[in-house]
Amino acid sequence: MKVIGTKSGEFDFKREDIFTDSLINNNETLTNVVIDNLKNLNLELFPVVNDFELLITKKRVKFYSEFVYFYSRSKNENLTTFECWKNAKTFLKDLKKKDIPTGTIDKPFSDIDQGWQIIIFEENGFIYVLQGGEFDHENNTIHTWYRTSKEAYFNAWGNLLNKFK
Repeated sequence: MKVIGTKSGEFDFKREDIFTDSLINNNETLTNVVIDNLKNLNLELFPVVNDFELLITKKRVKFYSEFVYFYSRSKNENLTTFECWKNAKTFLKDLKKKDIPTGTIDKPFSDIDQGWQIIIFEENGFIYVLQGGEFDHENNTIHTWYRTSKEAYFNAWGNLLNKFK
């Protein structure tokens, strides 16, 4: 897969299904995740990604769009993707630093699309990222969760946004 925003050039992700498989979490899931009460999560269990990076895929064929991916080079894993941010290069040209997806544990950034959800928040110097499939009010399940340093997260976004100014 060809990507923008990395020195790696063209390569294949280890992770096959970005919507269900999670190598970083050994395919374990978090269940009953309530966005209004994230303080119930044990944040110490979230794996730390020290080499957090942002990638933009290049269009592979005419009808595919570019997508934003959160990536770990050491794990060679696509950690998270923004499913609904199609045509990322166009989208990123208008994105400002104040628009970078983040929030607090009490008011997290969240986005939901058909069959996909993401939650991002900052707590104690880390950015926590949770991604799951279809949102379920009664038994919300998250298949991917990890944290990276606040500095790494915002540096990655700054580097990416600078490429599209």
